[in-house]
Amino acid sequence: MKDFVLELKDLNDIEHTISEFPNNNTILEVKQFFLNEFEVAFAKHLPQFRKAFAIGKNFAKKVTNENNS
Repeated sequence: MKDFVLELKDLNDIEHTISEFPNNNTILEVKQFFLNEFEVAFAKHLPQFRKAFAIGKNFAKKVTNENNS
C-alpha cells in the first residue's frame, strides 16, 4: 500500500503555468481562454492520468481479491 501511495504522489505532482491575457477581454473570451488552457494542460499530462488510473485499478483489484480470500 505504501508503494501505491508513493507512486500516486509522484504522478499527482502536476503544475501548469497559465499564460497572461489582456485585461480588456469579455467574459466569454476569458472563459474560452481558460478552457483552452485546461485542454492543453490535460493533454500534456494525459500519460500521467492514464498511469494513475491503471495503478488505482490494479490496487483496487488487489484489495478486493485480498478481502474475498
